Amino acid sequence: MKVYIKIFLLVICTFTGIISFSQSDKIIDTLSNNILFQKEMKGGIIVHDRGFGLKFQIAKTINAFKKQFFEIEAVTMQALKQEKIINIYYYNAKPYYFGKLNNLYIFRGGLGIEKLLNSKPYWGGVELLYNYSGGASIGLAVPIYLNIINYNSYSYNYSIETKRYDPEIHPQELIYGRGPLFKGIGELSFHPGLYGKAGLNFEFGNYNTKISSLEIGAIIDVYPGGIALMAFESKSYAFLTLFFSVSFGKKYN
Repeated sequence: MKVYIKIFLLVICTFTGIISFSQSDKIIDTLSNNILFQKEMKGGIIVHDRGFGLKFQIAKTINAFKKQFFEIEAVTMQALKQEKIINIYYYNAKPYYFGKLNNLYIFRGGLGIEKLLNSKPYWGGVELLYNYSGGASIGLAVPIYLNIINYNSYSYNYSIETKRYDPEIHPQELIYGRGPLFKGIGELSFHPGLYGKAGLNFEFGNYNTKISSLEIGAIIDVYPGGIALMAFESKSYAFLTLFFSVSFGKKYN
């Protein structure tokens, strides 16, 4: 009987050792898939309710739940009430935005914090994070040039000349259409300001060196001097937009 008891105990000990060894291997494999990378870099596109643009971000890990990042963004910004029209009385007239004074391009650069809300399991899934950031916002206003109709006072003929749009001297009936795309770039004006942003970031895929993420949130750009976008409206001092962005990148040490 004692022999059987010894054999039984030996089998139990051996089986327990095998289980413990396999579990330790499993833990090591799990940890290898959950390496805490110290740095990350990503870039992508950003689309908001008044335009679109590009973004780039580099981040540094503070701990397992928190990162600090630096970001730069470049986006277009449309006026809220701009309306595209065309002069129907002239053949081959080009569409343009009636009353628009400037095209606005915004460049942002700032610092932010990203915190983990829900981590994904080691086999993959979706990780949820929230972030907030702020910094400098530079608005570049490029004046609008239009093709203007000039009548010959001695005949019924007319010519077309590209001029900077002035609502005081360019009535709607004399506008033939939009001017060249880059006309006015040499007359752009700089508008310094600040921005603040908050968002939710959904990161997909496995724990590895690749990043695929979708972010949604809100951004406000503030310009103390104001920016004139439309001829018949007051200057805009703040631009509040909702956005979503898609980013791709990598994690590394």
